[in-house]
Amino acid sequence: IDPRDGYIWAQLCNTLDDGPAFVNGNEITRRACIANSITEITASPDKGDAAIVLERQWGVLGMLLRSKKKTSVMVGGVLVTDTGCFVKVLEYNATNSYFWVLLGRSLIPTTDVEVNGETINQRGAYFRALEIDPEFGYA
Repeated sequence: IDPRDGYIWAQLCNTLDDGPAFVNGNEITRRACIANSITEITASPDKGDAAIVLERQWGVLGMLLRSKKKTSVMVGGVLVTDTGCFVKVLEYNATNSYFWVLLGRSLIPTTDVEVNGETINQRGAYFRALEIDPEFGYA
């Protein structure tokens, strides 16, 4: 595949649920595939539906990191955690109550993060989810 086509990477990631695959002679995991997708789409955001694809890819990567107990992965030369991924999702869609809850779960009570220019702590993330959807059961 063209290693600079983030949209092809994004499609490939959807097929890697059962284990790694060989791409251009290299073994690649789903985490690495998503990281490549994000890196390449971010490098050329004017091509395709970048915001929609990036929101989804950051969300999937964050949930993968959280569920597999993998603490971090390199994306575009930056080490990111599940918390960082959830912040990125909320930068693309601040009305996603589910990811506000995931952000809250990823934080310890004494930790703050910046989301869209606002400092948020664990309780604030849960409150934000309930502000968006008062009947949201996960918060």
